[in-house]
Amino acid sequence: MSSVDGMRAETVQYLTLPRIRAKRLKIEALPFLKRAAFEAEDEVRMLWESDAEEKKSLPVPFKLEAIKRITLSPWVHPILGSEVIDLLRSIEGCGKLKFVKSTLIGNAEWMERGKAAK
Repeated sequence: MSSVDGMRAETVQYLTLPRIRAKRLKIEALPFLKRAAFEAEDEVRMLWESDAEEKKSLPVPFKLEAIKRITLSPWVHPILGSEVIDLLRSIEGCGKLKFVKSTLIGNAEWMERGKAAK
């Protein structure tokens, strides 16, 4: 991923609600934070950022074997989510990938703590 300018790849930090209450969150950390209940996911996230560019897509080279599971955004509509899963499974080598939908925004206090980040 280092060959893609502006790409950040970081291991997700899993925090309990008491720990999140005690921290002053930074906006740049939010994409890499999740509730402790999801710690078993052992997730790495990639984020591309630019102050100068806007892109509709970004080619990122990686090996298919690096993917263990695909987690869909909690904001993806269920019908669209099913279509996305079908499309991805139609790609050669992706037929047996595991797909899940994130429940990250299912906790009201977690959402409020994120909104308060500076």
